[in-house]
Amino acid sequence: MKKFIAFCSSLVLTLSAVSSINTGAAELDPNTYIPTLYFSAEDNDDIHILPSGRTIFINLNEVSGKSAIDGKIRLYFNDALNLTGQIVAKWVWQGNGVELTNIYTPEEAGFKNPYDNSAASYVLTAKAYPEDKLMSVAYTNVLSTPLVPTDGESSKYPLAVFDYSVDTSANAGRYAIDFKTEQPNITNLVYRLPDGGIRDIRPNGNNVQSIYIALSDRKLGDLDNNGKINSIDASAILTAYANELANKESGLSAAEIAAADVNGDGVINAMDASTILTYYAYTMADGKAELIDYINGER
Repeated sequence: MKKFIAFCSSLVLTLSAVSSINTGAAELDPNTYIPTLYFSAEDNDDIHILPSGRTIFINLNEVSGKSAIDGKIRLYFNDALNLTGQIVAKWVWQGNGVELTNIYTPEEAGFKNPYDNSAASYVLTAKAYPEDKLMSVAYTNVLSTPLVPTDGESSKYPLAVFDYSVDTSANAGRYAIDFKTEQPNITNLVYRLPDGGIRDIRPNGNNVQSIYIALSDRKLGDLDNNGKINSIDASAILTAYANELANKESGLSAAEIAAADVNGDGVINAMDASTILTYYAYTMADGKAELIDYINGER
């Protein structure tokens, strides 16, 4: 068993090297910089927010006595240069079993507005379009100048807050809430440049970070659902990751995929396997915490 763990650990390091990218620090240029939109889930007793902050994990067996699980998600915007004059954020959800319902402005949700509107300089609209599985929020500065962040930081308060509801009879799997980046109804930003020019920005990739609701019939990390989280589960993740690198199907079921993304970053890779192997070593040394608590620092 020790040899097997050592082999898995070596494979994790190898595969991690393949997937790692050295981005380096880049100077922020208003002509090329792209602000970031992202979601953050509010915690409650029925869900687990994974370390990345991008996945809400629900073990369906833990909530079997309930017909639905309800919660709230906040939308945030990070503009390090504070040059945005207009924000139009639109996001969608797909599939049955997970629905987004009400949307609230920051003040309706009990927060300060993220931008100073003491001079009535901008217009805020927040709308839900359930028939299209679409929500949107827009901030538009009517003075043709950048929006002024409340307390000097664009991401201190949410742009909007919305409700979600999960049907506990829904199929296992990962349900994505994605920003709309393709026509029609796309997410769009307008930058007010220091020289007086205007830059239209259509953020994509890492600048529009999805959030996932992962439903599984097993504990996080317990892919084979045998009640134990060990090197066998790590090996299954590494096999799935290797398959995907070779442009093959992962070989995992929907319930296994939901349980395999241990750090909740939306991908299944060597980092998830590494976390399981580290946790397995912890339990072999008589550690008692559940994996979900261990990865969140509750040991």
